[in-house]
Amino acid sequence: MMGRMGFFFPFLRNSKRKFSAVEVRLATTRWSQTFVEPNPDYRATILNSMGQEVGSATFGVSPLDDATYVYQIEVHAEHRRQGYALAFLFWLYNEYRHPIIPIHIVGNAIGFWSAARAFPHRLLIVKDELRTSEMAAEKMRWAHLIPEPEHIRLQRICEASPTWRHEK
Repeated sequence: MMGRMGFFFPFLRNSKRKFSAVEVRLATTRWSQTFVEPNPDYRATILNSMGQEVGSATFGVSPLDDATYVYQIEVHAEHRRQGYALAFLFWLYNEYRHPIIPIHIVGNAIGFWSAARAFPHRLLIVKDELRTSEMAAEKMRWAHLIPEPEHIRLQRICEASPTWRHEK
C-alpha cells in the first residue's frame, strides 16, 4: 500500500514556537512477522514543504487500535533541529489518534522523546518507551487475533487427548 498525504501544519495556540510543515508518504512493509502482526508495519517518507525528502520513520499500529508504536525516526543530518521529527509525531497522532509509544529509545534520542512527552495531552500523547525485553509481553495483548497454524492446532488437540503418551 502506498499513500500520499497532504501537507500537515502542526501549530500551538499562544505559542511563539513554529513547526515545520511536513508531507508524509506511506508504504507498507510486510515482513514474515511484524511486532504488530497481523497488522503491517509502515515506512514513512517525510518531506518538507518544498517536496524534499528530509527523513523517514518506521511505525506500526496496534491490532487493538489503541497505540501507535514508533520503531525509528531518522532525519537527514542537514535537516536536523528544524522540527521535522516532531512535526511527524504530530502528523502521526493526528492521523491515528492513538498514544505514541517509542520502541527502545537510543541514547542520542532521549532528549527528543522527553520533549515530545512534555506536550499537553490534547495536542500529542507520547507514552514511555517500550523496551525490547517488554515487547513479547505487550504483543500478548493481541495474541488472540493471530490465527493458530493448523499443525500447531492439531498437535495441541493430540496432546490434550487421554490416549496421548510422552515417550522418553
